[in-house]
Amino acid sequence: MSKRVKSLTAVGVAIGMLVGSGMLAAPANAEIERSKQGMCRSGAVWDLDVERDDGMLEIDFDVDRARPMENYRVVVKVNRKRVWRTNLRTDRDGDVWFTRMVRDRRGPDRVSVRMVSPRGDVCRARVRI
Repeated sequence: MSKRVKSLTAVGVAIGMLVGSGMLAAPANAEIERSKQGMCRSGAVWDLDVERDDGMLEIDFDVDRARPMENYRVVVKVNRKRVWRTNLRTDRDGDVWFTRMVRDRRGPDRVSVRMVSPRGDVCRARVRI
């Protein structure tokens, strides 16, 4: 093996070790997205998408097939700190959705969304990003 091939192989192995150990990570401003789906107690289907981009977290939450024209109390938390609270009403098809932008703090984040109807139907979603 030539010296050039040996040195290129050594560099490749070193980079592979850094990537595998997590020491060589994506830039802090890199776009990262996590998605999770589940079911509410009532059988409605929820979808939580969280995207990290340019120092912000974009939180998209969508519930389908809930009770039509029902009011829900909504609480959004990031790292156990409430960042948004509101009341939303499902449409005639039983769908409700929102998008919320919040500032991204340093390090990993845990985003949770909880929706509760007056009847006690609960939709609870969590994702780590």
